[in-house]
Amino acid sequence: MSIPDWRRELTQRVEGLARLLLSLDTRRPQIRASLYRHRIRCGRPTCHCARGPGHWRWCLSFESARGRHTRSLSEEELREVMPGAEAYRRFRKTRAQAARLFRSILALIDRIQKSLQKPPRPPPRPT
Repeated sequence: MSIPDWRRELTQRVEGLARLLLSLDTRRPQIRASLYRHRIRCGRPTCHCARGPGHWRWCLSFESARGRHTRSLSEEELREVMPGAEAYRRFRKTRAQAARLFRSILALIDRIQKSLQKPPRPPPRPT
């Protein structure tokens, strides 16, 4: 590739980064936590879960000053927490994409710089 091609590619990547940063949803409240489904046992000895796979439940995993915690959620708690946790997940995913794109921009800038560097001139010969 030539320098004009690299400059064109650089412009496209920078515009892509700008679009990506504009897509960050910073207006919605975020909950720094992960939601996932997990099988649990309810603890009743006559329930089917005592012998086989447990009941599906939504769990919330989060970190506090005391360490990592996991809570099983009721349907009401799930409806309350899910939008904030999903907003945080989307934010983190977009941030990771932006970081990859930014690293590729820096690599392209380094490539352009390397191609622009000229070798040093030899010292003049004494006459």
